[in-house]
Amino acid sequence: MRAYRMLSILLLMQSRGSVTAGDLAERLEVSRRTVYRDMEALSAAGAPIYAERGHGGGWRLLEGSTVDLPGLDEAQMRALQLGGRRDLLDDLGLRGVADFVWARLGEAHSGAGDIDDWLLVEDASWRERRDDISTLPEVQRAVFGSRRLWMLYERSGEPVERTVDPLGLVAKGNVWYLVAAVDDEPRTYRISRVLEANALSEPSRRPEGFRLRAWWDSQQRDFADRLPRHEVRALARGAALDWLRFGGWYATVVSQSEPRPDGFRELELTFDAPDRALAWAFTSGTDVVLLAPVELRDQLARQADAVLAHLRSCEQPE
Repeated sequence: MRAYRMLSILLLMQSRGSVTAGDLAERLEVSRRTVYRDMEALSAAGAPIYAERGHGGGWRLLEGSTVDLPGLDEAQMRALQLGGRRDLLDDLGLRGVADFVWARLGEAHSGAGDIDDWLLVEDASWRERRDDISTLPEVQRAVFGSRRLWMLYERSGEPVERTVDPLGLVAKGNVWYLVAAVDDEPRTYRISRVLEANALSEPSRRPEGFRLRAWWDSQQRDFADRLPRHEVRALARGAALDWLRFGGWYATVVSQSEPRPDGFRELELTFDAPDRALAWAFTSGTDVVLLAPVELRDQLARQADAVLAHLRSCEQPE
């Protein structure tokens, strides 16, 4: 996605002469902070741009500079939008198209060599499970062809028939979703639960003013707001802090103190389930001291005692 934004920024600068953070944020449907990060990345990559300071300032291409990029068709723009996510390109059957586009862009970026040497998008985790997406090609055909879609969808373990108006595809990590409307009401369908699919001949309808990015962002915010919150107070150090930093335990750090002489920080956290907090504390060993709630401390102690008792019972006599 970032590669697509960067190309869009450069082409907008060439056509308009100058752009502002506000203009780009609105046009690309991202925050101003994201725009600033993209501009810094473009500058670091050697793009011929400079910032204009003061009221009404923004960014411009250096005088006499042009964006020498090949014309891209619709499939090539889709491939570019997925950046370096080769797994997603394979899912959509766009790997070959993407390789061609990246090669052409590499040629246009003088002296850069392989574009993977200066720009790589890799959002998938190391261990993320891959879904069955055998119906994705037919769903994709309906989405990009603006045609209605009939599908057999697994809901609560049972197949149900649905005829929908496709609005877009979303890849979150390695999981694909179809956003589609039923009676002009957008809904989300996981592609791995689409058992059969058939793009129909009749054109699809799109709710007036619908924007995929804005709708998806609002759904994510609503989902996050509905998640349960289990508050925990603890002392943590070393590997226990590393786990939290890399998001390994479904936790949010609300606040943390400066490190004490013994290396511990006092943390206020929220977990999406008590079992997650217990697992984090148990596997972290002496790097975590649970302070509250007391019930969780007691549960941790009971679990530790149970493990010790089990180990003693399994000891073999000499």
